[in-house]
Amino acid sequence: MGVEVGEGLSDEMTLWRYMSIDKLIDLFSKNKLFLTPLSIYQETDPFEGYAPQIVLKEYHKMINTVFNEECCAATNQFNHDDKRRNLIEDKFKESKEIVTSMYYKIMKSCIVNCWYHNDFESEAMWKLYSDSGKGIAIKTNVTSLVNSLSENDELSLRLGKVKYFNFFDTNLKHEDCLVDGSTSPLLKRKEYEHENEVRLYLVPKPEDWYTYESIPFFLDVNVSTLIEEIYISPYVGEPFTSSVYKICELFGIPESKIKKSKLLDDYKEAMRKFIED
Repeated sequence: MGVEVGEGLSDEMTLWRYMSIDKLIDLFSKNKLFLTPLSIYQETDPFEGYAPQIVLKEYHKMINTVFNEECCAATNQFNHDDKRRNLIEDKFKESKEIVTSMYYKIMKSCIVNCWYHNDFESEAMWKLYSDSGKGIAIKTNVTSLVNSLSENDELSLRLGKVKYFNFFDTNLKHEDCLVDGSTSPLLKRKEYEHENEVRLYLVPKPEDWYTYESIPFFLDVNVSTLIEEIYISPYVGEPFTSSVYKICELFGIPESKIKKSKLLDDYKEAMRKFIED
């Protein structure tokens, strides 16, 4: 099975992944993308993986309605047997708690690999995700990312664009909280909109939900197909720059794919080069 690409994405949409040099070496040596459980991100976003208030309210309302109706229908058969009625009510209460717990588990069950969408580099992303500026950024696009992944019928992979909004907005409707037909993991609060995130994520199969444990996962990837260009951080000099070139050479990445970021280039020098060209 291939990757299911969301409607909010286009084939040539530019994607970036900022990382430290050790993560680049890990990618090269393993030829695998690292997918992270949503629960790991709770330190930086406690709402990660959860749905907005309106969705949770509707879910709890639905669960209560269904269980109350079923419980009433069952207990009405034993109007004169209080012991049997109480036993049935306790069982329904226990089942409702299990279903509710399972719902929250499913919301947090996805594991993700995150990308930044923009046509240009991001000064903020360099500082946030590249070891205090000492890192690189892989530049690719939606098509290259999808084509770099091996087909696997055992996996349900999706790629979608994150939607940002106020989780406590009382004017929200349920349909506002759907992205490509799903509420997780493509919803985040407005405060994180600077991430402009696109997520590759793995969804557990329904039959696996009762036993499923959300743990990190390594996904096979063709690095040569994935990488269009590798940008070296604007905050580093030698010997870091030469080290990146050497690492790429050792793993067969052409020098033509390696770029030194010009984010902090002197304006006058940049204009001089532009005029000369």
